[in-house]
Amino acid sequence: MRKRVLAILLAIVMGVTFLAGCNKDDKDGDPTPTATADPSENDEPATTEYIAKIGGIEIYASEFKYFLYDALKEVDYTDLEIPDDASEKETYELMLGFLNEKDDDGVSRLDKAVERAVELCSLFKIAYLEGVKAGHELSDEEKQEQYDSINEFVNYYLSVYGEEYGVETRDEMMRLMYSMNVNDYKRLAIQQECANNYAKDVMEGFKPSDDELKEFYEEHEDTYRIVTVRHILISTMDEEGEPLDDEEKAEKLERAERVKQLVESGEHEIDALVKGYSDETDLSNLGLYDVSKNSNFVKEFKEWALKQTEVTDVVEIVETQFGYHVMMCEEIKTIEDEKVKNTVLEGYKNDTFDKQTKQLLTDKTYELTERNDDVIKKSVEDYITIMFNTDEDDDK
Repeated sequence: MRKRVLAILLAIVMGVTFLAGCNKDDKDGDPTPTATADPSENDEPATTEYIAKIGGIEIYASEFKYFLYDALKEVDYTDLEIPDDASEKETYELMLGFLNEKDDDGVSRLDKAVERAVELCSLFKIAYLEGVKAGHELSDEEKQEQYDSINEFVNYYLSVYGEEYGVETRDEMMRLMYSMNVNDYKRLAIQQECANNYAKDVMEGFKPSDDELKEFYEEHEDTYRIVTVRHILISTMDEEGEPLDDEEKAEKLERAERVKQLVESGEHEIDALVKGYSDETDLSNLGLYDVSKNSNFVKEFKEWALKQTEVTDVVEIVETQFGYHVMMCEEIKTIEDEKVKNTVLEGYKNDTFDKQTKQLLTDKTYELTERNDDVIKKSVEDYITIMFNTDEDDDK
């Protein structure tokens, strides 16, 4: 079986994301639950093993593995090359080898991700502890609401995907998805809610001036600028989502060239050309997409969009795993655009909050104590086993 969580991780770290409307799978959404999940009284107790303490409370190993996922997403995977015909097993072996490559100082990407995960755990716990001080700790009733919501979520996923992914219990399902037991996740969720409420309360007090926002935008322009592009997709996939053969693909390229010429001629309304020629499954937006650094689009599509610095009449054909995209740039949105400005404001608030929280760690208002590198090493090994191990029968 193909582990869902592995596919999600690969999509995030490799940019193997789907252009909206181009993915023809899952037309009918998730399947209907077919089995009854195990009752919650069968869940294992929350784990007590911890990697360190901060502010007198534990950073549990399960929490470390949860934040290790986020740390791995931050790794730059630009130099990782995976052949198109690589199997799932080969793909994850290449990813793991890439993460374990050492730099000139003998430090691997995985080593750096581990330290980043420790930092993320520490900052999370600081925000939680500050939230408790500020009166944001959840009441018993609010905690029960969280527990009920999590139970419903876990039961649904186990009943829908349990058989497909070879898991029988709620804990097995959660370990596959989040590298922790159900009760570990409940404990984490309660603290997250407190930390989030505290962060929201603090950030509401941030009132940056227009000049401060502009300065922040200019420092992070690559992150916040939005390029609006339009594309007409000429698909190179059959009805089952499999690639066409070389002869059929060549015919599709010829079709894309003809569409490109029609666009360049200016003799036809672009909306009509999109409706008449695009193979995209959803044309409600007439092929228009806002692309930014953090948006999820297939790699080549996103790279072409972000290279555009001004609106021109240039029309280009960009090839992706979905086919040939006849591409044009329609608009560049910067800080003057209200949508961009609102996003920059949120980014400014988050950045300021993060800096304030990190300062509490830097000035030793909170110190990391009782760090246990043996538990960290074991947690990384457990995480790698869950996330990267595949077997030869995955796709059979």
